[in-house]
Amino acid sequence: MSQVSSNVCASSSFCLQGIRLTVKEFDSLFTYYDKDGNGYIDEQELDALLKDLCDKNKMDVDSTGLAGYKASIMALSDGGKLYRTELEIVLCRDSAL
Repeated sequence: MSQVSSNVCASSSFCLQGIRLTVKEFDSLFTYYDKDGNGYIDEQELDALLKDLCDKNKMDVDSTGLAGYKASIMALSDGGKLYRTELEIVLCRDSAL
């Protein structure tokens, strides 16, 4: 796991432990959740993405934990805009970053 990804997980009470995506899976996921096609994920899009990942992986996460993790991820963002490379660092197991 990358240092940035480790820091995000350590700074929150919630982490998507065991959920690591390939770059191909990530590309599909990013395209799906970037609803307006502007090239970045905003807070609302990230919220939907995290909730769906938790549901898909049968993770029991309270809203406080999810909000904390979302805030940790958004700390990587550029003014509330989470670009592909920033989110890839957190979610991809085979990221070259």
